[in-house]
Amino acid sequence: MRARSATAEKQGYLFKQSRGLAGWKRRWFVVKDGELHYFRSWRDLKRAGVINLALCSVRPAEHIRKYCFEIVSRHARHYVLQAESEEEMHDWIAIIQNATASALTSTISLFIRVAKQLCSASARSAKPSCVIDYERMPFYLS
Repeated sequence: MRARSATAEKQGYLFKQSRGLAGWKRRWFVVKDGELHYFRSWRDLKRAGVINLALCSVRPAEHIRKYCFEIVSRHARHYVLQAESEEEMHDWIAIIQNATASALTSTISLFIRVAKQLCSASARSAKPSCVIDYERMPFYLS
């Protein structure tokens, strides 16, 4: 993936708190396809890191620094980022929340599609063992 992408949902510079250190680094971030990619600069082709947003939460963290927000990953990793203005901070939070919801919806849809295929195969057997209970979504496999 190139750092500059015409199909990115949002891209721009943010400050990222260094892991385990009190330092901050300016990085180029790109929200695309349910992931937050970051690069050392907008010119870099090599990604410095990626955060899968499917099971992340994002919230303001201005108690840390002005215009800061944090992303908490499904592995309980905290990413603290700082925008250049309050408007930019709220824009990034909204975009990341939308990407998180979209990624989670896609993951659940895939999960249900696979479950239906498994249940369909099970229904053809002599002893069906799969039931999709739409009342208890996403589903139940016995």
